[in-house]
Amino acid sequence: MKRNFILTLIVLVSACVFSSFSGSDAVLKKPRTGVYVFGFSASFTDSTVYFTPIQYLDGVVLEKKTKFLPGAPEMSYQLKDYLEQQRGEKNRVCAIFADETKAKAEKHFINVRKRYLNQKMNVVFLTEQEFQYQKIQPEAPAAEETTETTNP
Repeated sequence: MKRNFILTLIVLVSACVFSSFSGSDAVLKKPRTGVYVFGFSASFTDSTVYFTPIQYLDGVVLEKKTKFLPGAPEMSYQLKDYLEQQRGEKNRVCAIFADETKAKAEKHFINVRKRYLNQKMNVVFLTEQEFQYQKIQPEAPAAEETTETTNP
């Protein structure tokens, strides 16, 4: 009786260990190294909104816990700078949206676009020839500078 219990326990533990290795996606798949992004720009002073097309940025990974795009503020400034310099649009608020799959990005794009199409706003869709996002390279950690302060 005791021997049967021990054998059953060994079989169950073995099954659990082997099943965790065989079904693990982390072991079988390589990590995803790209994201799909699109941008949006609006202004409080006019009724024109701009959308960029969904673009794939290779080598960019969303933060693990927050799913936040590293360098997102700098990337939104790329759209803001483009609109100011190429189209003469001042005082625009720009945002960038990022998703790990194209399907999620398209769904997000449709939801944001729908909000503005329903409001009878002037919606402008930029093409990839007009505007493309550039990857932001992560900055290397700067060496800490030591500054001495003297008390007067």
